[in-house]
Amino acid sequence: MLDFLLVTVQVLGSLGICLAIAWPRARPAVAIGLAALGLAALIAALSSEDERSLTVTASFPAYDNLYIVATPFPVDEVTAPGHIWGLLTAAFAGLWALWAWARRGRPTPGPFTLPLIMAWTSTALWLALEKSAAPAVLVQPAGLDRFLWPATLVAGLILADRCERVVHLILYLSLFIALGRLPIAVLSVLASNNHWGTTLDISSITLFANPMVQQPIEVATGSTDQHLWLIWLQHLVMMPGFYMMSIGGIAFATFLYLKHAPQD
Repeated sequence: MLDFLLVTVQVLGSLGICLAIAWPRARPAVAIGLAALGLAALIAALSSEDERSLTVTASFPAYDNLYIVATPFPVDEVTAPGHIWGLLTAAFAGLWALWAWARRGRPTPGPFTLPLIMAWTSTALWLALEKSAAPAVLVQPAGLDRFLWPATLVAGLILADRCERVVHLILYLSLFIALGRLPIAVLSVLASNNHWGTTLDISSITLFANPMVQQPIEVATGSTDQHLWLIWLQHLVMMPGFYMMSIGGIAFATFLYLKHAPQD
């Protein structure tokens, strides 16, 4: 029950930030909600004295008997004071609450600025939570996409409102996805080469599966093949493709509605 509550609050906080970015009128309410979330995280942090540990995993296709399934590969073991993750969460929520309150009622700037700031700061929070041994449900599985998907969605909705042609919508949305994912891919290469840990460090994963050809793949640590399969294809091909199919469809439907809605 506690795990479900933590994930629900995390997702609602992320969606609240997106709502504040897209709809200025919602910012006062979002600011209050984020401030309450930050206060709760701060209280939890100050009341925790125990040391925490976390096994960080990264999910990739692998064989389970005769079937290829998404398999969690352990990549890092983290130990940290029990209050750190709560302080990080409180700081993140508090900063966004201050922004939402300070910018209440003011128009949203360009479609990239705020969604990208959300995507990058959320990525930093996610990595910091891993390094501070936060509860596993907050960082895995799909911990990164709990932030990036909503940030990309709000960018797509803003673009649907501001673009005049479908081709511009597709091109700008593709550019946003690339800007959100490329720094993560580069950071993953650095983390893997320098053994920094976190989910982005894939240096220990050398045997996995290719679901397209139904064959196992074995690579050397630090090799070009390892980076190609586990970093570049993951962050610049597969996930952008999924984002374009899901968010692109939502943005396109919104574009059609806004441009062709019946006028009273």
